[in-house]
Amino acid sequence: MSEQTKHKKSAIRVFVCSSCGHHLRLGRAYCGDCYQPTPVYNRLWAICSVAAAVTIAVVAGLLRSLL
Repeated sequence: MSEQTKHKKSAIRVFVCSSCGHHLRLGRAYCGDCYQPTPVYNRLWAICSVAAAVTIAVVAGLLRSLL
């Protein structure tokens, strides 16, 4: 079995490790290749915080326009 058929369900890999160039899995704290810490914006809590802030801003804007 080839490598491509083994890994049909691939993870979302948006960021690249600054140390080795490995494509990082979204939300991981360490690079899977060189085990260096990933940037803070790749951490799951940071992603959730940004999503929550955007949601709150949109809801506040909608409420303000209704009042």
